Amino acid sequence: MGDSIAAGINATVDAPGWLILPGDLPLVTPHSLRCVAQALATYTVVVPHWQQHRGHPVGFSAACRDALMQLSGEMGAASVVRHYRTSNEVLDLALHDRGIITDIDTVADLAGAESLLASRSRPSR
Repeated sequence: MGDSIAAGINATVDAPGWLILPGDLPLVTPHSLRCVAQALATYTVVVPHWQQHRGHPVGFSAACRDALMQLSGEMGAASVVRHYRTSNEVLDLALHDRGIITDIDTVADLAGAESLLASRSRPSR
């Protein structure tokens, strides 16, 4: 994970920030992506949550560039989040999107994701 993040940052070094979103979380809504991106205008790091569960995408401003470029190995960017949390530059952003924690690693996870997707398609009453 660290190597992938570093490669992405290196490929987009002039970006004003980044949203780190693992590929196994396909149900994150566009609204959630926009909310995290917008919060980066004020905070250095944005960590989304759904009902007290940490989710993705985690947002990083350009201030994190050097630290993200130095990541390697299996660990993601948790060390970068910890660093900025000590200086109160992290926003824990509550979102109403179960998709931010719905990763698909197993057949059972896929069934749960299909159920969530189907519930989004039903008209609300």
